[in-house]
Amino acid sequence: CLQIWHRRVKMHISFDFDYTLADSSKGAIICANHALQTMGRPTCSDADIKKTIGLSLGETYRQLTNDLSTTDISTFTTLFLQKADEVVVDCIKFYGSTKVVLGSLKEEDHFISIVSTKYSKRINAALVRDGLLPYIDVVIGGDLVDKQKPSPEGINKAVDLSKFKKEETFYIGDSKSDGLAAQAAGVGFIGVLTGMTPREKLLEYGPVEVISDLIELKAAIPEVPKI
Repeated sequence: CLQIWHRRVKMHISFDFDYTLADSSKGAIICANHALQTMGRPTCSDADIKKTIGLSLGETYRQLTNDLSTTDISTFTTLFLQKADEVVVDCIKFYGSTKVVLGSLKEEDHFISIVSTKYSKRINAALVRDGLLPYIDVVIGGDLVDKQKPSPEGINKAVDLSKFKKEETFYIGDSKSDGLAAQAAGVGFIGVLTGMTPREKLLEYGPVEVISDLIELKAAIPEVPKI
């Protein structure tokens, strides 16, 4: 299947992390409920927490509690991150197609970035653990931006570092915030259905294509002529 990447012009292919390259929902559930319980709040169902994956921690707290208190958001964030240092990397499980796709892209010498709300040190640790770091050129985690998705800041940083034009860049993600960030950045968006967002919702953000699995990515990316 590696031959499917032949004859591609070089591009910048940028990925969301959670529910796009990997499933780390178990860690998010542990961390969110640890923070809520420590704060004396009711814990939440796995399903409700999974729906918040990919959001900022402040927005995660708001959605889980309907509490807008900045003090409580700060407390939740601190507690979540403390627990994340203990458990998140061990809970990251890359999808079966991730290594094949990343390896195929790198064979074609594309520039590959990851832009995620997850902290860069956790992404890098998981990439090193599973031998995937050589395929990635840049990781822009949530700790490296002032504004997280749906702000385009992370994608814009990756574009600047890639030296590719925006019309030569595609962002692959599974969620509303991914689609909005790609739109705001002015890059092509490809939705993937390995997350919690249905096809009809992803179609609202003007994707080039919506795919069921990363292994379908080659067929979804149009040829971009060099200018």
